[in-house]
Amino acid sequence: MTLAVGGALSALAGYQTQTGAAQDASQTQTSQSALAALLADTTASASVSTGAASGSVSASTSAADALGQTNSIVDTAQAAAGSVVRLLHQLQQTAQDASQPGLATAARANLNAEFQSLSQQLSQTVGGASAGGVNLVDGSSTPGVQVTADAQGGKASLSAVNLSLGGPVISLPADASIATATGAATALSQLSSSLQSAGGALDTLSTQAKQISAHADFVAQLGSIAGANASPPDDADGVRLQALQLQQLLAGQTGAIANAAPQSVLSLFRGS
Repeated sequence: MTLAVGGALSALAGYQTQTGAAQDASQTQTSQSALAALLADTTASASVSTGAASGSVSASTSAADALGQTNSIVDTAQAAAGSVVRLLHQLQQTAQDASQPGLATAARANLNAEFQSLSQQLSQTVGGASAGGVNLVDGSSTPGVQVTADAQGGKASLSAVNLSLGGPVISLPADASIATATGAATALSQLSSSLQSAGGALDTLSTQAKQISAHADFVAQLGSIAGANASPPDDADGVRLQALQLQQLLAGQTGAIANAAPQSVLSLFRGS
């Protein structure tokens, strides 16, 4: 594009130093042709550059949106897992109280009612841990979920855990009861192992949430860079400005030629 501008300017300079209307018109035509080619080339180059950058911005935006949704899914699962661990501790304490020897029947009944209420809360927490139609803790998404990870359409797999009562992580069944000393002792054993497994599941989800958040920040930065490059580069703007200035010069010179041509013809008659 620089060569095209130089050629047009050289043609214009040639016009200014040449004599004769025919030579002037020829030089101006050459300059205008170079200018037309320059403007077409500049416009095409800027359009391609802008189009490519806009496509990159669009892809990055889509990836960022998808990762934002993924963040919601993982954060919801992590929060639910934390609640499940707390509820398991409360269940354990309630079962511990119910396992005391010589406990009155009414007191045991009250403890069992509390135990059942806590169990129901745990099931509701697990069942309600859905974001964007995805639940990573109720067993419906095992072994995992594929999500968009980058602007090129790459995929990442989210790890899922099943924190449902009676599932692979929490061995305490949904119908567990501490209405008897034997039932309380059994529940305590199940809750002890369940707490260890649930703690590991919470750690997995927490680590995954941090990784997704870090990756989302990275993709957002890429989107910002692509957005900064979406406008035409400075050199293209400079070439376009120079071309427009040249166009104005040529327009003025064309008018001068039109006025000079009749005078050249008249001078022939004067010379005779």
